[in-house]
Parts: sequence; C-alpha cells; structure tokens
Amino acid sequence: MQPALTIIGALVALVATSVGVIAAIEQLTLPARLRRTAELAQALAEHEEDEQRQTVLRSIHDVAVARLVAGWLLPWRRFSEFAVTFLGMPFVVGGTVAGTGWNGFSLMLTLLCFVVVTATTSRGVGLYLVRQRIAGEYLTGSKITPPSPGLLRQMEGGLRAEFIVGALGSAGITLAAAGVGTLLHAPDTSWAIVVIVFGLIIAWLPVNWLRARAVRPLATGQLPRKGQTDTP
Repeated sequence: MQPALTIIGALVALVATSVGVIAAIEQLTLPARLRRTAELAQALAEHEEDEQRQTVLRSIHDVAVARLVAGWLLPWRRFSEFAVTFLGMPFVVGGTVAGTGWNGFSLMLTLLCFVVVTATTSRGVGLYLVRQRIAGEYLTGSKITPPSPGLLRQMEGGLRAEFIVGALGSAGITLAAAGVGTLLHAPDTSWAIVVIVFGLIIAWLPVNWLRARAVRPLATGQLPRKGQTDTP
C-alpha cells in the first residue's frame, strides 16, 4: 500500500505542474489569437466592397470579441478544477494499474476516478455553457448576466444534460487510462487495446454536443445589435 501511495503522490504532483504550465500557455495565446482575429477581420471588412463578404467578416469579428468578453468575465482559473481532475485522476489510475496491476486498491481507485471526474467535468461543462451564454448575449446586444459562483447556477444547460455529458467524458477517459495501465503492466493483454479505443470513442462523444452550443460566426453574428440596422 505504501509504495502505491508514494507513486500516486508523485503522479499527482507531476500532473498538477503540467496542467499549470499548459494553463499559463493557453492564457497567453488564446486571447492574443482572438485579438488578432478581431483586428484582421475588422480591417478586411473596412476595405471589402462586397456586402456578403462584409457580413462574414463582421460576424467573425463580433464572435472573436464576444469570446474575449466571455473569457474576461469567466477566466481560465475557474476551469482549473476540471482540468486538473480530468487529466490528473486518469493519469494516476493508469500509473497505478501499470505498477501494481489489478487488485482491490486499483479497482477502488478507478471507481473513485469515475465519480470525481464525472462531478468536476459536469461543473466544467456548466461553466463552458455560461461562457457561450455570455458570448451570445454580447452578440445580440442583450443584457449580459454575470456568471454566478454557485454550483447550481453554473449548471445553465440543465443538470441532467450536463451530468450525462460529464459521465460520458469521465467514463471514456477512465476506461482509456485503465486500458493503458493494463497494457503497460501486461503487454500481452490484447483486450486492453479494445478498452483504450472504446474509451477514447466514448470520451469523444460529448464534443459534438458542446460544439452545437458554441457561439459561431454567422450563427448569431448576423443578428443586428440593438440600436443598429442591417446596413454597415
């Protein structure tokens, strides 16, 4: 038990450090990319004579600015719990299974991983939906409602839907991690490859659901702001 706990502690420290570095890089690059996109789209729209192309460019500009506004009101640090657990817990499961194989401890750790990652992923999905709601309100000129810190108020897409999405992502990443650990512990275990592939497929399923709820150019970007007309 003690060696396993030592391994888990080292893995948790490694994952936490890696997530921190990734988060810092993302914080520096994403807003910069959005600002460049907004500036370029605006500059191109000003020199574009075709009305349809102007509409496309204005939509790209507005969406980029809307995403910046949503990011300022709901910064990356609010997603840190989700990021650490979604990457860290499966990593710990895979490392434990790879080192000790399947036993009572590794099985309980895998079940704990599924429960914890489901809870934090559901909250992460809720926060993502809040960001999209803020961006949509900015695009349509509606009153922007600040994000609520309470857990239940973060679940703006419906508790059941967000829980299902969180559970799918958690089950997929947990299965993939368990399969990788099994394959590292016993390379001749062919069924572990099937588990890995199946887990990755399940983890990918929520992506389209999230994409369908993302703010996109020409989706809401064509709607005129309040006080504006359809003409440039």
